[in-house]
Amino acid sequence: MPTLATDTRNAAVDAVTALCNSGSIQFQTSAHNKVAEPTFGATAFNAASGGTATAKTVADDTDASAGTISHAHIFKTGGTDEVMQCTCTVTGGAGDFQISSLVIGAGDTVSVLSMSITQPAS
Repeated sequence: MPTLATDTRNAAVDAVTALCNSGSIQFQTSAHNKVAEPTFGATAFNAASGGTATAKTVADDTDASAGTISHAHIFKTGGTDEVMQCTCTVTGGAGDFQISSLVIGAGDTVSVLSMSITQPAS
């Protein structure tokens, strides 16, 4: 398997993260009902370094719907074009998003404290 140079990895990550600008993270139930949708700013991520980019501040969803989060979808601005799908687990699990509680109450605030996207070398 080929090994990607760091500049190539950075370019790949920067291309993907640019699609997230002004987009959102939609946390959904197993039935694909929206529970919460925190939003990215106009520039969603810092420039990649070492094949990894970290998200800038993500705005909270301060009026979530009740439900149990199963997974998440990241959408481009407008909320119809999907960039990627992510797994969700409780803190300490192996999910792409680790959440203190997957059970969200109506009107709860859902925050994304940190997020990164990495392109491995191989």
